[in-house]
Amino acid sequence: KYPKNSLSYNAVRELMITALFVGSEEVKSWGAAQLKEKENIDPHNQTKLVNYLKNILNDFNVPLRLRWHVALALANHGTPDAIDALISFAQYLTERLPKKQTDDYYDSENLFLAEKIAYCIGFAADKMQLSQLSKAAEFLGKIINIIEESSQIQWATERIKKQTENLNPASPISDIFNRAAKLIFDSVWIPQGAGQLLTAADNSKQEKSFFDGTVKIACIFSEKSGSTPAYIWLSWNAVKTPENCELLIQFINSDTKEVLFELCLGNIKEGEEAFSAGELGFDPAKTRWAINVGLPG
Repeated sequence: KYPKNSLSYNAVRELMITALFVGSEEVKSWGAAQLKEKENIDPHNQTKLVNYLKNILNDFNVPLRLRWHVALALANHGTPDAIDALISFAQYLTERLPKKQTDDYYDSENLFLAEKIAYCIGFAADKMQLSQLSKAAEFLGKIINIIEESSQIQWATERIKKQTENLNPASPISDIFNRAAKLIFDSVWIPQGAGQLLTAADNSKQEKSFFDGTVKIACIFSEKSGSTPAYIWLSWNAVKTPENCELLIQFINSDTKEVLFELCLGNIKEGEEAFSAGELGFDPAKTRWAINVGLPG
């Protein structure tokens, strides 16, 4: 009978959620009954349960310990939706991390949580599909240089590599880790009107400079019109970058930071291309999106 937002009640929630996945059937039954009574969540409804856990994990006002146990619950649950929720949060979390580790990094909630999320990802590795393993590898590759000498991250990395090789021995998983670890990204650009239905007058060219003007990106996007599908037209100019500098452009979900589509341009310094909604895997007039640009660190 603690107040809903109190530390004591959050501690009870932690116990309820943990009990669902750890311990005897009696303990699990207790957790399920408590969750249904106090949170009005039926643990047997998988969609509602995953959404409930996801909402807690994404709430930065929730105590850190509870969110860590929720992440572990998602890893234990291991359904595709649960793992997607875990990886999406991991991708979002990387945007909140500092560029490098500090001596007192355990005082930072985001860095502490990133290490725990890495552990959860490693724990769930044997339940992941190849596409999920690739995203997990990108997350681990990005944080491995921020949180140095972490046994949990190293353990998770080995788990992801092993499972990827089990599913697809030809998969260049090491390349994914190496690329993610070496890339640096500038600030995310959300073009005006991205994810919204636009009028013809709004459908104009927009431009943005990255890395102090070294890379320039322009785009036009449109909703579906008659037989013409929704699309994004993109142009890039990176002629000021070093000769062997490889350019990466990502379309990401502007809310979750999930990578929706990736364009590895290599040494193609200048060009333009149009991508239909079918090629992108999302509708630029309906899905909130942004542009991320990466260069080797």
